[in-house]
Amino acid sequence: MRVVPVSGARGSGKTTLIRKLIEHFRGLDKRLAVIVNEDGRAVYDDAFVKAHDLAMEYVRGGSVGCSLASSLVDLKKQIKRNLNPDLLFIEPSEMVVTHELRNVAAMGLRDIHYEIGPFITLVDGPDFEFLWSERQALLLGQVKDADLVAVSRVDLLRDDELGHINSLLSEHCGSLVALSAKTGTNVEDVIHHIG
Repeated sequence: MRVVPVSGARGSGKTTLIRKLIEHFRGLDKRLAVIVNEDGRAVYDDAFVKAHDLAMEYVRGGSVGCSLASSLVDLKKQIKRNLNPDLLFIEPSEMVVTHELRNVAAMGLRDIHYEIGPFITLVDGPDFEFLWSERQALLLGQVKDADLVAVSRVDLLRDDELGHINSLLSEHCGSLVALSAKTGTNVEDVIHHIG
């Protein structure tokens, strides 16, 4: 089992990207599971879950990266032992920074074996100016330790806006890609990082 966390601000496209990844990997006959914060419940409707033979679990009450770490560990163990999927996507709440997510993702390794990563962080392109001015510390905490940072919803940006975002973020992250899960722009790059 490989655990793949996908983090970012609310509305940045986490669920849309995970749905695209599910469609791709299910087409390769991979067994898949998702742990999502309770906010994502409505987007993973029963029809989608059934059509993709998807195992879904919800972390209730808030952030995956904070007080609910033990619940997440229990869910990972349960999923590994009962379903043993090839990929387990984790969609945390928007307030999680990547180093906390890395710590939580590693919890449970003494009891069960699984691989971790890549850690994918989405940065909402259209909301970047707000995020940079109002939530810069959180945003930098999300991109700093990520394996892949994707500026999302680029289909709604002009080239100069994307260039400005890339110039501000490039010094804080190793791998940066422009992404639109809605149109499919560079989804293949994300797939390549997952392997």
